[in-house]
Amino acid sequence: MSDPSDPSKTRTWIATRPRWWMVGAVAALVVSSLPAIGATPAAAVATPPADAPPVSLIGDSTMAGMLWDVIGADDPRDIVGNSYRLTFNAESCRRIVVASCRGRFGSVPVSVVPLMKTTVKGQLGEALVIMAGYDDASIVNAVDQVVAEAEAQGVIRVLWLNYRTNTDYVLPGGLSARYLYGSHNSELAAAAQRHSDLQILDWDGFTVNQQSWFAPDGIHLNLAGADGLATFIKNALDAQPAIGRCRTSSAQTGTPDTGAAAATVPATDPSGFVPLVPKRVLDTRDPKLGGASGKLGAGRTVSIDVSQIVPSDAVATVLSVTATGSCKPGYLTVFACGARPATSNINFELGRITAGVAITPMTSGKACIFASAGTDLIVDVMGAFTPGGDRFHPMAPTRWLDTRGAPVQLAQITGARVAPTQTQVSVRGVGGVPADATGVWINLTVADPTAPTVLTAYPGPCGSPPLSSNVNARTQRSTASSVLVGIGVDGSICVLTFTGSSQIVVDVAGWFGPGAGGLAYRPSAPARLLDTRLNGGKPTNAENPVHVDGVAILNIAAVDSAALGYVTARACGSPLLSSLINATTAEDTANLIAVGGDANGNVCVRSNILSQLVVDQVATFAP
Repeated sequence: MSDPSDPSKTRTWIATRPRWWMVGAVAALVVSSLPAIGATPAAAVATPPADAPPVSLIGDSTMAGMLWDVIGADDPRDIVGNSYRLTFNAESCRRIVVASCRGRFGSVPVSVVPLMKTTVKGQLGEALVIMAGYDDASIVNAVDQVVAEAEAQGVIRVLWLNYRTNTDYVLPGGLSARYLYGSHNSELAAAAQRHSDLQILDWDGFTVNQQSWFAPDGIHLNLAGADGLATFIKNALDAQPAIGRCRTSSAQTGTPDTGAAAATVPATDPSGFVPLVPKRVLDTRDPKLGGASGKLGAGRTVSIDVSQIVPSDAVATVLSVTATGSCKPGYLTVFACGARPATSNINFELGRITAGVAITPMTSGKACIFASAGTDLIVDVMGAFTPGGDRFHPMAPTRWLDTRGAPVQLAQITGARVAPTQTQVSVRGVGGVPADATGVWINLTVADPTAPTVLTAYPGPCGSPPLSSNVNARTQRSTASSVLVGIGVDGSICVLTFTGSSQIVVDVAGWFGPGAGGLAYRPSAPARLLDTRLNGGKPTNAENPVHVDGVAILNIAAVDSAALGYVTARACGSPLLSSLINATTAEDTANLIAVGGDANGNVCVRSNILSQLVVDQVATFAP
């Protein structure tokens, strides 16, 4: 049996010692010497591989049998701990959110959600397994709180064992559990529909013919049952394709990067936009789309050949870039292959899905993407810039669509969009966009999402959507991204709610097409115009002016935001306000904007909450 006091071990063992049968209505425990069906012998000391993925198990006395029912070298926890770096925390009478009950010997454990926020914070790992709630009279709303905290700590998957309904257990206080656990299971099933990262493990069904594993109450385990439970959990973890992808051996896409340098941009002629039907060119989760070597590794750069998708004379490409399943917080830099600039385009967090647009010159038809930390990477081509492409015509940010029912909007479409819904928005010949426009620069926002939501924009009319994505939002976290999208033959764009449920906001910042006054795309080496973090700068909500020439393409990031809020960028003195970034605490967020300055060439960038701001100019639209 491993020593729980030895800090050199890779596991954390926490549990109370009072036996569960001393609590509640159970009179005695008969320890069975029968081997667990399908269980493998447990090792004396867990010896996971050095790069084993971290996971956590949190439970009540039903899970604590894995600790209490240890005989000699047979430690059921080792069945999981030999393959995973395991944090184990199970205690008698533990509830999920409300105060836990008191055991016979006076022990009152910390409930699951408070425990996650304190003792085991930062130790949850890639997967969290929950086996608790047997002493809860109701788990309504409790599951959502567990999942929300797990998501906040970057857990990729929450695995929740449902409740055994064949039981004579009586809760402390005298409440019979026989019919209560059916209600618990219904609530779990409903929660799984709300949370894509929650999976219910059918412990009830799996053990229907394993009564020999249990004490007379039908829920607490003997040694055979503890081994069976451990094997059941390990098999469920093994079946998760996302778990373990942060191993070095599973993050080998790309080549080791040589470091940032003074970036140069290939000499190109002034160019204009050519919209394309979005096309996926890389998905490291899919071997058929470049994912045979796993994630884009930390400190690695992947080269993406788009020469067969963009026109042959293209000098730059427009990409929608998504980081998902990241191994730790980091950033992506999108650049013309060669010297990598010391800037970022996408800032991602542990376990988050973060998408954004990037316009980048190419070298020999290739674009490159660097990752500071290991992450899965999805790249969709949205368009290109060519010498003969259509020029950009900036306009004051205009609210085209706001399904929340805003009185000032051009498209009178209201009501939340629930997947799979397609929303067709007329653009050509409306609100200052002429009848011969071929594309638009929009800011697309997932507003007030009630579930994890993904939006895709493509040329209308709505019909068969492409395999692509533009905005990914978490529950209750409004999120925006700029999108350059072609206008369809019917004069519309289509916004697909691929997953989730949310309101949609569309702001138009300009259009592409023929006509006087059009501006050409002129790439430049990224230049940092503002970084409020320098010289000990404090987060601010003041106006921050930066000088630009022409209509600047700016990559703006909100860093270390003090609360939920938004960031705007506009010509200094302009009364128009359009949200560019939806900032959130403990998360760096970036977006791209095309914006002109005032008469003196000044653009004002401001957050409505205290936040650090970083502004890079990456290109210009000019005559």
